[in-house]
Amino acid sequence: MRSMTGFAETKREFNGFTVNMVIKSINSKYLDAGVKLDENFQSIESDIVSIVKTKVKRGRVTVFITIEFDTSKYPVKVNEEKVRPILEQVENIQKNFPSFDFNVPLNVFLSSNNGFFENKLTDELKQEVKKAIIETVNSILDPFNASREKEGEFLKKDFETRLDHVEKLTEEIEKQRHGFFEKQLERYRKLIGGLVKEGDENRIMIEAGILADKLDISEELTRLKSHVSVFRETMKETGKAIGKKLDFILQEMMRESNTIGSKGKDKNISKLVIELKTEVEKIREQVQNIE
Repeated sequence: MRSMTGFAETKREFNGFTVNMVIKSINSKYLDAGVKLDENFQSIESDIVSIVKTKVKRGRVTVFITIEFDTSKYPVKVNEEKVRPILEQVENIQKNFPSFDFNVPLNVFLSSNNGFFENKLTDELKQEVKKAIIETVNSILDPFNASREKEGEFLKKDFETRLDHVEKLTEEIEKQRHGFFEKQLERYRKLIGGLVKEGDENRIMIEAGILADKLDISEELTRLKSHVSVFRETMKETGKAIGKKLDFILQEMMRESNTIGSKGKDKNISKLVIELKTEVEKIREQVQNIE
């Protein structure tokens, strides 16, 4: 069982350059994969997304990739097309607003993120870098999924604890339900005893039986226990995205809990049902994190 939240990073050195990669993910209803990559290599973005989709089923996944070149092997050159208009604007500002005295920090131009400086890349080198990026993507996905599985194990332990509590509450409701028919019969006798003729006990029994049947929650309790069992079995499934299935099971558990609460007609059962629904809702909140 995997969480949709995960993180992994790697740094791999190749012949004259280094690939730095970070992959992280957060919750999402569906699989939403994106790539942040230098424009020189954006042609392989779709390939990267396709690889991610082979090993990730749900979540908003972002892959951040930067390339560092050995400048002794691949000298840096100024991208004049990008620098020139910036410098012209700076000169215009200084000319038109002489009182606005300022200097542009050198690190603005030296930053590797603005594209003012770049390595001279041949087509052959670009292909080599693209191949290295693909290799790195393939290598990072296993540790990335391992981080999500580790988080999933923490959630699984929490689910198990809460499911144990749900089962205990269900058993307690069953105990509270013991002798329910007899209680309803006595209650019904008191309500209508003075309205029927003496000796018409059969009518009282029939009406009380009908009422008790309408308020019977044995089927709901049985289904609730069955849902808990199915939830546990689903958590054991491997290689599948089970989050949506778990959420559906919890919807059914909440439906049974609501029915038990509406049919219980007992203050002790009502208290137990409130606790039961609270526990189910806590599980459902956490299930939103599961792939």
